[in-house]
Amino acid sequence: MDRTAPIFNFSAQPKLTNGLKYLCLFGVIYLAFIFIYSVFYWQFVSKLSTDFVDHVLWWLKSTGVWYVFAPICLVFFSYYSKRQSLINCFLTIGLPMVLIAVILQISFDYNYLKAELFGYFVLYLPKQIGVFLIVCAYWFFFVRDYESSVVNEHDELTTAAQQLTSKRYFIELEHKGRPYKLDMESVWFIKSAGNYIEIESVDGQFLKRSSLKKIQLDTPSYFCQCHRSILVNLKHISALSNQASGHAIATLSNGAEINISKRYKNSIKEQLTDYPIKAR
Repeated sequence: MDRTAPIFNFSAQPKLTNGLKYLCLFGVIYLAFIFIYSVFYWQFVSKLSTDFVDHVLWWLKSTGVWYVFAPICLVFFSYYSKRQSLINCFLTIGLPMVLIAVILQISFDYNYLKAELFGYFVLYLPKQIGVFLIVCAYWFFFVRDYESSVVNEHDELTTAAQQLTSKRYFIELEHKGRPYKLDMESVWFIKSAGNYIEIESVDGQFLKRSSLKKIQLDTPSYFCQCHRSILVNLKHISALSNQASGHAIATLSNGAEINISKRYKNSIKEQLTDYPIKAR
């Protein structure tokens, strides 16, 4: 692991970078609005009877904490929304931030509000929730990287498909009086033999008391019926030759040849496109 690598790679998140820039611009505009409005109120409404600084602080104590919280929210949402659901993501950071914002707002006027703290807590709570929801909406509509989300979902589906493809399948047997698990990858073909099935594999020949129809339900997708009494492993077919009578002969990787009946020939050919011959 590279210890010098940044925790958050902002260069890989252009929407987040732009979102933070516009958020800072909005913050500056909001500060200018607070200053201009406070000058107007101080000069023409309160008639200079109150402190100008109190007018500015009145605005900042209500929403000023979001100058810090809003950028944190955008970064958190951008990086953790890919690991958990949006609802969980919003609740994880939203609840503590809203509570802290309300507590800070109350603390600024604690000397005046201490007799009615719970009432003012209920009064201030919707305002802080509203500010948080605005931040969430801003991230969702203007900062969220949809393309990255699609790529991540595609990568997850690809990984799941690879895991499914690479999954090992086994058939349980009894060999020489003891239980034995045979890897289906090593099986060349399975042939019906009365009340038994014959299994030809890299590890040898095995018998199992079962029907071909029943065993077919437990075999992976690369096993296909090629004859009314034979299941073949498509991964082991190295060549296929058509015969004048309409059927075909499949040559397996061990050199064995098995019949492909007319009924199954076209289906076998179509499915073989998913199992190309491996270079040896």
